[in-house]
Amino acid sequence: MIANHIGVEAVNQIESAKAFASLLDRPMRLAGPDGDIALVPINDSFTLYFFQSDKPNHIHMAFHLEQEEFDALIERLKKAEIPFGTEPENPTNRRTDGHPFGGDGIYFADQDKNLWEFVTKTRNEWRDKGSR
Repeated sequence: MIANHIGVEAVNQIESAKAFASLLDRPMRLAGPDGDIALVPINDSFTLYFFQSDKPNHIHMAFHLEQEEFDALIERLKKAEIPFGTEPENPTNRRTDGHPFGGDGIYFADQDKNLWEFVTKTRNEWRDKGSR
């Protein structure tokens, strides 16, 4: 089984999708009968579907990145002046080290208060090494 997509609610789904796509250096396109769903493909099998909602439900989504992708994301976050950090409760300490899985990892919240997490090691790598 492979995940296909997840819905992300946003007050302005197009602006939210554009901002997220820009941070990940991914394309964004509109879909749906009225062109009101903003799609951000993450890879060949998984896409984020941004939907409009006046009162968005907040999600927490985590992604694994290779170190080079992670470093590029950090630079784009800094350039966009978006706070990030290693603590999900307060993701603003601008640190990237010390993630519970090992390696580098960060959290940041978007304008809709979704919490995005990016790590350089997967949970399986963490378990395989017998950490924690």
